[in-house]
Amino acid sequence: MRKNREKIINDELSALNAKFLLRFTREVENLRGKSITVDGRQYFNLASNDYLNLSNDTELINAVREGASEYGVGSGGSRLICGTHGVHAAVEEKIAGMKKTERGVLFNSGYNANLGIISAVLDSNSLALCDRLNHASIIDGVKLSGAKLVRYRHCDCEDLEVKLEQYRGKFKKAMIITDSIFSMDGDRAPLDEICGLSEKYDTFLLVDEAHATGVFGANGGGLSEEMNLAERIDFNMGTFSKAAGIFGAYVGLTREKKKFLINKARPFIYTTALPPALVYGIIRCIEIMQNRKEERINLLKNAGTLRGKLLSAGFNLSNSSSQIIPLVVGHEQKTTHFAEYLRREGVFAVAIRPPTVPPGTSRIRLSLTSALSRKDTRIISEIIISAGKSLNII
Repeated sequence: MRKNREKIINDELSALNAKFLLRFTREVENLRGKSITVDGRQYFNLASNDYLNLSNDTELINAVREGASEYGVGSGGSRLICGTHGVHAAVEEKIAGMKKTERGVLFNSGYNANLGIISAVLDSNSLALCDRLNHASIIDGVKLSGAKLVRYRHCDCEDLEVKLEQYRGKFKKAMIITDSIFSMDGDRAPLDEICGLSEKYDTFLLVDEAHATGVFGANGGGLSEEMNLAERIDFNMGTFSKAAGIFGAYVGLTREKKKFLINKARPFIYTTALPPALVYGIIRCIEIMQNRKEERINLLKNAGTLRGKLLSAGFNLSNSSSQIIPLVVGHEQKTTHFAEYLRREGVFAVAIRPPTVPPGTSRIRLSLTSALSRKDTRIISEIIISAGKSLNII
C-alpha cells in the first residue's frame, strides 16, 4: 500500500516536470543590496521584493536587537490570550497613522490577513467580486468563507459593473476585492472607479497594498495614499515583508471594523502573536520607510527607464507602471530557458509559470529595488535584450 501512495506522488511530480512546471527551492547564501549569491555565484538581484533595500538596514537590525533584549524572542500566546504586548498596541497606532485610518490591526502575514478579513466578513449568503489577477490568498479567503466567487476582467470596471448589476441583488452582503499594484503584471488598479462602484452598489471594499506599501504615496502609504482614497476603503490591507524589509501584515480600518475582526477573524484569534522583538522592529521600519522619499522616486524612475528600453526592444511588458516589470514570453519551456540564459549572464530573475499566472502567459518577473543604480539598470537592460534576441523572444 505504501508503494501506491509513493506512486501517486511520483506521478504528480512527473506530470509537473513534463509541463516545465516543476519548482524547487534555491538556497541563497547572501542577499544584500543589489546582489544575490546562489550556489557560490553572485548575480544582479531582480527577484527580491525588498524594494527599499531595508532588510539589511542597520537601524532596523538594531531595533530588532533592542526589541529582543527588552521583550525576549517569543510572544507567549495568541493576541486574545496573553500575546498582546505594549508594542503590538503601539504598532497598530503606527499603522493607523500610515494608512490615515481610525485604527490598525496587525496580522502575522499577508496571507493570514486576507484569509482572516474575507472569511470574517463574508459567508454563504455573500458575493465576492474579484479582479481576475488577484493574489491566491484572496481566492483562498473567498473559498474559506463560502461566498459566491465572481471574477471580473482584469482592471475592467465596465465588466465589474455588469457583474454587480447581475449578481448584487441576490446577496445580503458583497465585497469587491482588488490588489492595488498587481504582483505579476506590475500595473495599477483603477481604485477611484472601484471606490465609486463599491459606494454605488453598497459593497465592502478590500484593497491589498502588499506591493504598493512603501513605494507609492508621499509617505509610503500605498496607492490609496497617492490617490487620497483612504476614507473610501473598508479594509486597507498590506504587508511589512516587502518594501518594509521585515515581516508581518496590517489592515487599516475603522474603530468598529477593528472590534469586528478581533472577534471574527480566525487567523487573528487562533495564531500565536508575532514576537514583540519583531513588532518593535516593525515600528521602526514604518518610521524609516516613511522617510525614504528619495529612494521611492529613484526606484520608480529607474523602473521607468528600464521599461522604456525593453519596450523599445520589442518585449511584451503587459501594462506595467511600477517597480515590477514582467517580460511576458508565453510558453513555459521558453520562459524557463530565458531565466537560465539570464543567470548565465549574471542576472537572477525567476520564471513565473502557471498556476501563478494564467496558461500561455508565463513570464520573467523583474523586481527592481532602490539598491540598483542607473548604470546597473543599463547593464541589465543590455543583458536582457541580448538574451531576448538570442532566444527569438524579440
